[in-house]
Amino acid sequence: MKSGKLGPFMLSGLMVGPVLGSGIFILPPLVHEAAGEWAIPAWLITVALNAVFAFVFGFLAIQFPGNGGVADAIGHVFGPRAKRLASYYLISAVIFGPAAVLLTIARYLPLPWLDTLPGGRMGVALCLVPLGFLFLLQHIRSIGTVALAISSISAVLLLVGGVLVMAFHGSGQDLLPEPASFDADVFGHALLMLFWIIVGWEVVGNYSGEVDDPQRTIPAAVWGSVIAVTAVELCVAFAIQTADVPVQAGYGVAKLLYPLFGTSAGIVCSVLVTALCVTTYLMFVGGVARLMAALAAEGALPDVFAKTRNGVPVVSIGVLCLMQAGSLAACIAGVAKLESLVAIASGFFLANAIIGIGTGIVMLPHVWKRVCAALLGAVLLVVLSQSQWFVLAACIILALWCFNPAERLTARS
Repeated sequence: MKSGKLGPFMLSGLMVGPVLGSGIFILPPLVHEAAGEWAIPAWLITVALNAVFAFVFGFLAIQFPGNGGVADAIGHVFGPRAKRLASYYLISAVIFGPAAVLLTIARYLPLPWLDTLPGGRMGVALCLVPLGFLFLLQHIRSIGTVALAISSISAVLLLVGGVLVMAFHGSGQDLLPEPASFDADVFGHALLMLFWIIVGWEVVGNYSGEVDDPQRTIPAAVWGSVIAVTAVELCVAFAIQTADVPVQAGYGVAKLLYPLFGTSAGIVCSVLVTALCVTTYLMFVGGVARLMAALAAEGALPDVFAKTRNGVPVVSIGVLCLMQAGSLAACIAGVAKLESLVAIASGFFLANAIIGIGTGIVMLPHVWKRVCAALLGAVLLVVLSQSQWFVLAACIILALWCFNPAERLTARS
C-alpha cells in the first residue's frame, strides 16, 4: 500500500465515527419513549435502509473521488441548481441538528442541581452556544482523529454493555409488538427521527481521494462499517427496550454502562457524550460554515457570508450559532423539544439525501442496484412526508427558488 494512503480498516473506522456520531446517544431513549414496543421494528427498518444508503454513497465516492464527494456527483448529474439545492437543505438541517447535540450534552450531565437553574438543562445548552462559537473560530486540527478515537471507545463500551444488560439485567419484556397497537403516525415519526443515524455516510466521499486503490478499498470499508454500525445500533436498541437497572445508572444510554461501571455509569457516559457531541458539533457546524462561504463566493449566498478571518468563515459561523441559539430559546419557551429539533433536522437531511439517492439511480451500473436505490428513495420520500408541514413547505420553497428559470446562476471570481 502506498505510504500515507488509507486502507480498508482505517477508512472503515473513519466512516463509523460520523455515522454513529451523537445519534447513538440521542436516539435510543427518544425512539423508545415515542414508539414504545414498535421501536425495535423502526430500528430494523432503519438499519436496512442505512445499508443501502451506505453502498449507494460508496459507489458515488468511487466515481467522484476528492473533497467534493457527493456534491460533485449531484452537480454532474443534475446540474449546479440541484447542487445548490442540496447544499441549502444541508445548511437548514445544521440550524437545528447541532442545537439538539448541545441539548444532549446538557441532558447527560450528572449534575441534578442544573435542573434548578432558570431554563433548566435547556438553559445550560443555550449557554454552550457561545463556547461553541469560540471553539469554531480556532484552527482546530486533528478533530477527525479525535472523533474517531472517541467513537470507537463509545461503540465498544456500548456494544459490550448492551450485551451484558440483555444477559443479566433484562426485564423479560416481549420484543414482538401487538399488531393492534400500531399507530402509523407514531411509527412514521419514529422513522423520521431515526434518519439521524443514516446521516454521515457522506464522509466516504470526503476521504475517497486519500485511499489506496478506491475500487477495492471503498467497497471493503463500506462492508466493514455497515456491519459495525448495525451491530452497535441494534444492540443498543434491544438493550434499551429490555433494560431493568437501578435508576442510579443514569439517563438513557447510560443504563447500558451499568454492568461495566456500576453507579458510576452516568459519569462515564456523560464524559463520552460530551466529548463525542463536541467533536460532532465542531465537524458539522465548521464544515457547513465553510460550505456557506463557498456558496457566497459563487453568488448563491450574500457576499457577507464569504468573509473570513485567518481562513475561518466568521460570519457564517456566527449566523449558524445565532440560529442554533434561537432553536434552543424556542425549547426554553416551550415551543419545541429535543425530539422536535431532531425531527426537523432529519427532515432537511432527508431532502438532501433524496437528491443524492436520485444521483445514484442515474449513475449505478446495474438494473438491480438502480431498483434498490429507487426503492430506498421511495421509502425516504414516505418518511419525509412525516415531517412537520413547515419543513415540507421550506423544502418546496427552496426548490422553487433554486429552479426558478428567471434566477440566473452566476459565479463570482
